[in-house]
Amino acid sequence: MIASGRTRMDSGPRIVNLAYGRTCNLACPSCRTERYAADEATRTRYTALQDEAILPMLQEAEVVFVTGSGDPFASKNFRNLMQALTEEAYPNLRFQIMTNAMLLTPAQWDAFSSLHGRVQVLKISTDAATGPTHEKLRRGAHWPAMLANMEFSGQLAARGDMEFLEITFTVQSDNFREMGDAVDLARQVGASGIFFARITNWGTFTPEQYHDKAVFLPDHPDHAAFLEAMRDPRQLDPMVLLGDLEVFVGPRETPGRVFRY
Repeated sequence: MIASGRTRMDSGPRIVNLAYGRTCNLACPSCRTERYAADEATRTRYTALQDEAILPMLQEAEVVFVTGSGDPFASKNFRNLMQALTEEAYPNLRFQIMTNAMLLTPAQWDAFSSLHGRVQVLKISTDAATGPTHEKLRRGAHWPAMLANMEFSGQLAARGDMEFLEITFTVQSDNFREMGDAVDLARQVGASGIFFARITNWGTFTPEQYHDKAVFLPDHPDHAAFLEAMRDPRQLDPMVLLGDLEVFVGPRETPGRVFRY
């Protein structure tokens, strides 16, 4: 496009990542310093954006990702968008959904018939395998409800409402000892795969705070214990993808079963 000097494409994008809404029902320290919900003016602006630009653009798209910037079920704008993307109006569109799952109850799922049988992958972020750790790292979460909603998501996957159910786990000093148990949990709830990745500083930590979290750094005081946790044989399970942690176990003959885009 640039080389030819063209300013319009013949067709719209095939894959669209929607990450403009930060509204979320939780306030996870790895993501933000406080809970955020869009005000009325912002919601009005996003509604116009969706009606005038996003919905028309998605007519030619095959995949839409909602959302890495907040939680789709907590956002009025994303809820309205997902409900508008019906199979009748967008027959070729499939969804990739990222959620903390606290609002993904059976009643909520029933309210989104547009998603039924059209989800390529549902990504559920947990960052823990126990209640105390989850509620510490997911401020505002409730572990019993989380477990129930994860199990419900596994039932959806089993009956074919989605192609792939992935658990995501951001590794840090508070949770690295639960990585092996998280693999067991993912299998228990019926997930297709589990993805581990290093914690990133999105501007929510000072350099010193981030260093305290980044247990994968060689000079971290718990680095030796982290390396021991990485030797847990459950990390070699075929359902595991270690992402940027792969370097700590080396290449594996059997790759993780994470969803391939």
